[in-house]
Amino acid sequence: MEANKITEDIKIETYIGFYYSLDRYTIGEEVIRSESRSQFGGVSVVKSLNPHWSLGGFGNFNSSLYNNYKIKVQLSPGIEYNVFPYSESTKRQIRFTYKVGAGYTEYNDTTIYNKIKENLMF
Repeated sequence: MEANKITEDIKIETYIGFYYSLDRYTIGEEVIRSESRSQFGGVSVVKSLNPHWSLGGFGNFNSSLYNNYKIKVQLSPGIEYNVFPYSESTKRQIRFTYKVGAGYTEYNDTTIYNKIKENLMF
């Protein structure tokens, strides 16, 4: 699910989602169960500097059995360039975004690097 508001001056985009899958495989007498579950969401708030350039903040979260994330949160400022003017953003857009930020991850199980949680810059 997503909700967006885009004007010539500001762009606000939000999304949230959930995924669940349960599969069972029978091999001979053995039943193998495979479960995958994830929740995710994010927000970006970007202010136009001129018709093509903008500056803003970005954030997202994720929880995923498949990716071993109990919780993963990332926050970052960024700059964005839109090939088309922002006045046309509701009709068409090709955007390039550069972000530098920080993130926190807590894992469901110990990683191959022997981590259960960590802070990372990106």
